[in-house]
Amino acid sequence: MLPLECGKKSTVVQGPGGAFSHNTAQSRDAYDFDLANDTPLVAANDGTVTHVRGDVRPGNPCYSGGGSSCANTVNYVTIAHADGTSTLYLHVNQPLVTVGQTVRRGERIALSGGTGWSTGPHAHVQRQEKCGIWICNSTPLTFVEAGIPKTGTAVTSANCP
Repeated sequence: MLPLECGKKSTVVQGPGGAFSHNTAQSRDAYDFDLANDTPLVAANDGTVTHVRGDVRPGNPCYSGGGSSCANTVNYVTIAHADGTSTLYLHVNQPLVTVGQTVRRGERIALSGGTGWSTGPHAHVQRQEKCGIWICNSTPLTFVEAGIPKTGTAVTSANCP
């Protein structure tokens, strides 16, 4: 399911294989959704929170869009799923969950933002194999309600609990 609350609309501003930053194994299959700051993000699937970072706060030069030096100074949430994959939600302003917490699909997990190496507020979402750290190589992701949307595609979430 899309990582957006039920009925929320967004545009994919960079899809899989995007020329700007989705061109390495780590993020080749990722999606960037155009969202205003502090838009609620929800779990795309049931799982357990494995990694959370939320210490990049206002005043930090990497809080609202920094250059490549901010690549690892970014807030995120990673949720492990029963099928051996995890989902990474990147560039968040504020995580709403803690490590070890069990979440259900559609449950609020973070507020969107532009922390880290970012050109502005959005949500970077990728499915990945679990590798023991917060970010791993991405794997293909198909959304129930949107398939495999391309850059520029408008999507509407049906992630309704």
